[in-house]
Amino acid sequence: MIQLLTLAGVLTRTARALALSGPGVSPEALAAQSLRRAVSALAPCSRADALHFAREPLVGVIGEDGEWYDAILDALIAYGDVLEVTPQDGDAWRTGSLVLRPAPPSFVRRSNGDLIILGVAGDQPTALLGDLAAHVQHQGPLRSLRQPMAATVIDHLKALGLVELPETAWLRAPVSTSARSYSDSSRGELSKTPLATAPVEGLTLIDPESPVTFYAGRWRPPASNDTGVFVARRQQLFGVRPWCLVELERGEPRRLHDLVPTDNWERPCDLAWRIQAAFDATANSPQQVRPSTSGEDVDLAFFSPLPAFAERRLAVKGDKSSRAGCLFAYTVPAAAAADELAALSEKLWLTEAQ
Repeated sequence: MIQLLTLAGVLTRTARALALSGPGVSPEALAAQSLRRAVSALAPCSRADALHFAREPLVGVIGEDGEWYDAILDALIAYGDVLEVTPQDGDAWRTGSLVLRPAPPSFVRRSNGDLIILGVAGDQPTALLGDLAAHVQHQGPLRSLRQPMAATVIDHLKALGLVELPETAWLRAPVSTSARSYSDSSRGELSKTPLATAPVEGLTLIDPESPVTFYAGRWRPPASNDTGVFVARRQQLFGVRPWCLVELERGEPRRLHDLVPTDNWERPCDLAWRIQAAFDATANSPQQVRPSTSGEDVDLAFFSPLPAFAERRLAVKGDKSSRAGCLFAYTVPAAAAADELAALSEKLWLTEAQ
């Protein structure tokens, strides 16, 4: 029997098939769950394969472009649902220098008693069952159980195979250091690379003299008067554009160092964004966060992307949202705001915008 469905009906059935419940399931939650399923089915796989696998069935259901899906996948990697790692020797095929693998099901306790649900449940849409799955709330790619009422919920999750991650283990915060020291060590790594012997295709860089409050406007191609070390991205034949450090002399590359993390919880962009934060701070133009009071909470508005460790820390205390006039914002309890601002200053050298 053929049944004609409205778009709302298609959305409802798609959400149900992906174990998403409740009214008004967001496009972000649908895309995130589809990407989890894609990585589970294809792993080890490239970003491009996972994005194509998840996006194609949703064409006409979610009318978003490839960059939007790419941002959702980045968030899944940042939170720890998906791991972006180097291939293993036993992999049946290679898809590039980094591949995607599903993280095992786990959870983290938030400071307010909520539980953040992480990982991918193998062949099942979710590792949770029955009423427990129905109570999961989706805020974009982030899944949580809001202040579970029964003390037995933790035991139930563990019985289902979810591992409790200590907050410190999940955060994976880097060692504190000065912006000058981190900047110098990054330049030192670049100085160890051989001199460039071939042109670098499709190079774009972050302009160190552009305003730190408009991230998209900071990117541009090299200019003939560019001399020094820059955070950049370059073109490659297949896959995503690698993040790198490049040393330029009058606009021409002298050395180039691709940024490759050594930790499964870190991405190349995380390295790049922290290096740029160090460059900005040592140039007396530190990146900024703008706090504002909202009732019993504090809204923290950001103008530059944050490395994954900072996103995870803020997710423990607050909720992420889109806001006019900034790249994104986190709402945290007023009692936690001072600690979060201190951590952002210590790890990323951010200052408070006036």
